[in-house]
Amino acid sequence: MGPSVSGCTCRKGSRPKLLKLKKRHLLAISMSYRLRTRRAYPITFAADSTKDFDITLATVFARIDKVTAPTSASPGESILISVQVTNTGTGKGKLWCQIVERDTGTIVGEKQTTAIDIGPGETNTFNFQSGVNLPVMPNKNWLLRAEAGH
Repeated sequence: MGPSVSGCTCRKGSRPKLLKLKKRHLLAISMSYRLRTRRAYPITFAADSTKDFDITLATVFARIDKVTAPTSASPGESILISVQVTNTGTGKGKLWCQIVERDTGTIVGEKQTTAIDIGPGETNTFNFQSGVNLPVMPNKNWLLRAEAGH
């Protein structure tokens, strides 16, 4: 029989055995000893000094600053809508924008995403052009909404 430590007895020359331990317990087991525990004892180390600190999550947040669009257009007319979006968050990331028809909820200006990350305070302008990524002016009042996100 080997030495007895804190309610544990060890046998020299035994094969290692897996133990089920709770995360708060730390045990160092030599490969040449088998450990039989009657109780689990947490091992704690006294610190000479401690300092608490926080790491803030860097976030990306899209804000629509400006929408430029014609106030009127004829049915079938080609139109251009520009949406200026700023990252008001604290981190870099990709921004996206789309145009939605308010009365039906249909996306009429397909979603565009920036090719590169946009940093805090940086702005990107998304252009929606009839015949490219936006239909021509319909034969009705067109109630639209610009949506942006990250």
